[in-house]
Amino acid sequence: DLDYLPSTNETYVERAGLTWFNTYRPSDVLSAEGDASPFVDFVAYLVPAQAERDHLLKMIAWTVRYPGRKLRHALMMRSKEQGIGKSMLAEIWGLLLGKSNVRKTTTEEVSGQYQGFIKETLLVLLEELNWGFGPTGYNRLKDLITGSEASVNEKFLSVRSWPNVATFVIFTNLQTPMIVEDRDRRIYYIDTPALKRSP
Repeated sequence: DLDYLPSTNETYVERAGLTWFNTYRPSDVLSAEGDASPFVDFVAYLVPAQAERDHLLKMIAWTVRYPGRKLRHALMMRSKEQGIGKSMLAEIWGLLLGKSNVRKTTTEEVSGQYQGFIKETLLVLLEELNWGFGPTGYNRLKDLITGSEASVNEKFLSVRSWPNVATFVIFTNLQTPMIVEDRDRRIYYIDTPALKRSP
C-alpha cells in the first residue's frame, strides 16, 4: 500500500512484514558553502524585531531538520502593505521542504467540508486569510494545527483518519483576519512593519 513517511528518504519501507511505497519526496535543495547574507537581509527587513525573527528562523529550521515531526503551532504574519515579500518567504520555505510537500489553500477550502489539503503535506500555506469576526473559522483550524491525525473527507471517498504532520503558515493584510484568544499558544503572530521596496 501507499504511505507518506517524511522521516525517511527510502522509496520502499518494510513494516510489519509488508512493503509500503513511500509517497514522500524530499527537497532537491542541497547544502553548500556560500553567502547567506541576501536571505539574512531579507528576513531582517521582513521581520525587524530580533526575538520574532529568531523564532521564525527556528520554525523554518525545525521543519527542514525534522520533516514529519509536527510543529504544534502556526505562523500568522500580517502586514499593512502588499508586495513586501511574504509570498517570497513561503516560496523559499517551500523549496527547502520540497515543492511536492507544500499545499496552498484558501479560507474557503479550510472552511469547507473537504480536507484533502492536509494529507501528504509538510507545509500548508493559507494566504489572504479572512474569517472576520467570530471564532467559528479558527475553531475549525485548531485541531489541524496541533493534532497528530485529521479526519480527511475527499470527494467520492469515505471519511478516513490521516496522519497530520503539516505546519500552517497564514498570511494576511487585514486588521482582524480572525478572532484568537489572547492566551492561545497555537498561533505565533508577527505583525510586520515592512514597507514595499523598489525592485
